Amino acid sequence: MAFKTGKLVVDGDDIDTKNAYKNADDVPGYKHLVEHGYHDCIAYLKQILNKPALCLQVVDTRQTGKVVVDENGDIVAGYGWKFIQHLGKGKDGDTFWGYRYGDASETKHVIKIKTQYSKNFDNHTQIFNAMLRKILERGDKKPRALLDQVVKNDYNHYKSKAPFSPIKPEKREIHKSLRDVCEMNSWSIQNTGFVFWDMGYSNGRNFMKDNNNLTRWVDYGGAGMLQCPNFLSVYKQYKGLPVLELGENKELHQRLIKGKDSLVIGDSDFVMCQFLLNYEFWSEPETTADLYSSILQVKRQVIPEIVELLPKLIKTKLGKIIYNEYKTGWNWLEDTTWRSLGKLIDANT
Repeated sequence: MAFKTGKLVVDGDDIDTKNAYKNADDVPGYKHLVEHGYHDCIAYLKQILNKPALCLQVVDTRQTGKVVVDENGDIVAGYGWKFIQHLGKGKDGDTFWGYRYGDASETKHVIKIKTQYSKNFDNHTQIFNAMLRKILERGDKKPRALLDQVVKNDYNHYKSKAPFSPIKPEKREIHKSLRDVCEMNSWSIQNTGFVFWDMGYSNGRNFMKDNNNLTRWVDYGGAGMLQCPNFLSVYKQYKGLPVLELGENKELHQRLIKGKDSLVIGDSDFVMCQFLLNYEFWSEPETTADLYSSILQVKRQVIPEIVELLPKLIKTKLGKIIYNEYKTGWNWLEDTTWRSLGKLIDANT
C-alpha cells in the first residue's frame, strides 16, 4: 500500500511504566468523565493506566477501545494517536498522519494500522526492521529511500513533518525514482536478503517524494518483500532477530499465508513480471497490467504463463528494453541485477 507522508523498534504494545498513571483520577480530564457519567470510559481507564497515551485518547474521544471512529464511521484516533489526516487505505491497513497523545510538541508521525492480512506476513517486516536497526547501530549507512520506523503488533509509525508527495507524472522524475528503488533493492538484497517487489497500483506508488524531493519507500508490509536465495545465510549472521516463521516453519507458514507462497519465497520471474507490469500500469492508461499482477500473487504455477504473455503486455519503450535485456541470464533476486537495472534506466532517461 502506498501512502502520503525514522528509530526502528520491534515492540508488542504501548505499555509505558515510566509515565503510567497510578490512579484513574490522575488522568487529565478524568473529572469531566465522572461529572458527565461516562462510566464505561472510567472502567476502561482503570484497566489501561500503564498506557498513558491511550488513557488520554479515551478522555479526548469519550470512547473506549483502541481504535475510535466518529459518527460517519471514520477513524479519528487509535492506539494513543490522534489522527489529523487519513492518507490511504489498502488491504494491508489504514494509514494516517497525526501525533501522540500527551506529546506536548505534537511531533507528527505517519501511523499505519495493520489489517489481519498484513499481520499474516508481519514476520518479514519485523525481521527486516531488526536487521536494519543492527546495521545502523554498527554505524553502517542505508539507502536514503529506506525509512526508519517503529514496528508494533497492531501498527507501525515513523516521523514525518509533512505527508510525502506522489511522484510527478514526468518520465525523468519517474525514472530517477526508479533508479533510487533499484539502488535500494540492490542494497537490501546484499544486506538483508530481502527484495521489495510491490511498487504499488491503484492506491498509489509505494515510493514517493519528501519535502527535499528525495525518493522515499513507504510500504514495509511483509507481503511486499521476498526472501532471496541468500536470505537464510544473511539471517544467520545476525544475533537476536525475531524467530523466522515464514518459509521455515512449514505448518505455521501455510496457516498464515494460505497458499500464497509467491509472497514469501522469491522467484526471479515473479519479480521481473511485477516490475514490468507496474511500469506499464503507470505508463499506459488502457493496460490490464494490474490484473495480471494480482493473478501472479495467487498461485506460483501461473508465473511461467505470465512470462510468456509479457511481450504482448509490454507497450512502453523502456519496458521493452528492460524485458529484452533481462528476460534471460539475469536473476532478479541478486543485487547485481538491480544495480545494472538502475544504470540501464539512467541511460534511457
